[in-house]
Amino acid sequence: MDEAFVRSQGILNPDDTCPVAIIGCGAIGSFAAIALAKMGFNKKFYLYDGDSVGIENVGVQLFGPQHIAIPKVEALKDLLVNLTTTKPENIECYPIMIDQSTPMKRIMTVVGVDSMRARKIIWNKLQGKVPCLIDGRIGGQTARVFTVRNDYASMNYYAESLYSDEDAVELPCAERNVADIAFFVAGMIGRAARMFISHNRIIGEMAFDARTYFSYSCMDEEVML
Repeated sequence: MDEAFVRSQGILNPDDTCPVAIIGCGAIGSFAAIALAKMGFNKKFYLYDGDSVGIENVGVQLFGPQHIAIPKVEALKDLLVNLTTTKPENIECYPIMIDQSTPMKRIMTVVGVDSMRARKIIWNKLQGKVPCLIDGRIGGQTARVFTVRNDYASMNYYAESLYSDEDAVELPCAERNVADIAFFVAGMIGRAARMFISHNRIIGEMAFDARTYFSYSCMDEEVML
């Protein structure tokens, strides 16, 4: 076992973790990847994102000024290598936008894309084919995380959350995200991954409103393997 995890192995044994695909490496994916790697999910990362880092990303994503104009997948790889014990050879980068023809790994998958259209494409490709899908969403000061496993109730619950982009609330550009919410989402995603791996439990949906400190969760069930 990596000595970096000696103080957390009683909560999550890194030997029990699995490879992870991160689809969308911005405000959600960048923070979530680092959180997961520091928890011990560093056997293998597959990073997907077609964008490059812009100056507007530095304040709300985990990147620094040195990453501007670099593809987000490469910038996140740099962070993983320099901030965690993840080895460079254990990170594969795919600087592409997701569409119907994109091949995807059938492993634990974290979704951090910025449109419902992209989520629907990912879901159509991966439903019933990955052991655990964790979808993080940020809207201003609110956060939602959905966790999906391969059973009818879980998949049906998630499918009903995939509304159209036209039905989404349009927030002013200056109110779409703030970094502390991204940290919250990363923690929620890390918790979902840890509980699935170590206890075979999920919470189908977790939500948090930072303005009111209101939170709720639903569909917390035991998985019988």
